[in-house]
Amino acid sequence: MDEADQGSGGSPAQSVSFCGCAFLLGYELGVIQALQELAPEILGSAAKFFGTSSGAIAAAVLACGGNQETVDEVYYGVLEKSKKSLLGSFSSGSNFLKLLEKGLYKSLKENCHQLASGRLHIGLTRLPDGQKVVISDFYSKEEVIQAVLCSCFIPCVCGWIPPSFRGMRYIDGGFTSLQLFSDPETTIYFSDLS
Repeated sequence: MDEADQGSGGSPAQSVSFCGCAFLLGYELGVIQALQELAPEILGSAAKFFGTSSGAIAAAVLACGGNQETVDEVYYGVLEKSKKSLLGSFSSGSNFLKLLEKGLYKSLKENCHQLASGRLHIGLTRLPDGQKVVISDFYSKEEVIQAVLCSCFIPCVCGWIPPSFRGMRYIDGGFTSLQLFSDPETTIYFSDLS
């Protein structure tokens, strides 16, 4: 275990894990807001952030140094543009992934890949073999965003052609694992699934 994985006094630092929760992104972004207001020390000392599916969005915002303004930019940017549709952000007319991509490009810092590498762990499902893959190293802002988009791609609902990361196609990480973690003893889990 390296120093980044240890808290004060040599004890392991806590990590934060967001479960994939289908269309309940608002829940996870609400958790971010509550943590920032009520327990900022947890976020400041977290060694790693894990996320799958919509949880990858929340984990990326936190690992990349986002704040409430970042949360609002991503969430409301997608929500406001999709309100007019019967199926909300997941209707074919609203193009959820394009709205999400635009919100992430606008709100994440240019050096987010440097902030995220080694701290952000995003769960994906690789095609065509359906294996779970966890990405934790990023070489550009675009790679962070592409990994999040891959982890959120639900076939048919989000389109027909899955996005790619480093030349490989992936779909929603929730197909292989709804909750990622490193150590159950030191990881705080957030899930709306009971």
